[in-house]
Amino acid sequence: MEPGAPTEPIQHICKWVVDVHVNRLCNQIFDSTKALQEHLHWDHCVTISRSTSDVSPSCRWDGCNRYGESLRPTSALVRHALTHSNYRAYACSSCGKRYYFYSDQMRHERIHQQSPPTATNPKELQQHPSLRRTHSVANLDVASSEPKRLRRETNIKELEEGESAFIGRLEELKRKVAELEEEFARCWAAMKQRSLLLQDVGQP
Repeated sequence: MEPGAPTEPIQHICKWVVDVHVNRLCNQIFDSTKALQEHLHWDHCVTISRSTSDVSPSCRWDGCNRYGESLRPTSALVRHALTHSNYRAYACSSCGKRYYFYSDQMRHERIHQQSPPTATNPKELQQHPSLRRTHSVANLDVASSEPKRLRRETNIKELEEGESAFIGRLEELKRKVAELEEEFARCWAAMKQRSLLLQDVGQP
């Protein structure tokens, strides 16, 4: 491509298998990983969970090494779908590196919050968490305590995500109960009507 030439937008294709009998893929195209993730969430993960209430939903992404593996609850399947959409919503405020989950972002940001060592001893430099992580120093397992504030924020965020998934599931169950109640009412009315018709037929 010549310098200065306009670049073509990257296309993100959904490879979810919508018909397992003929291996037909979804193949919808999106212009961002976020759009693809939202599509996977609502059009595939939630839909398959509703349609397979008696069987645990599973990933149907073509070529996935966990294809067909049971993933419960629905939030677990949605989280797994992130590995296919590659949507990384959480970015490090210092270096911009992106992560799938908030907890991973907070764990990474600990590196930037620790001051680099001033010692010239190579062993001390290697043992510092920031250098050990960023420069991939091998065979080192230095324990570092996570600040309580970061740990608390991480736990709160994960609890909020879990609560959101639980509320979503609860809403699904409410809708199903309402549908069953309507179906029961229709069946009951039909049975009463049938009973009246049989009584009319039996009268002289």
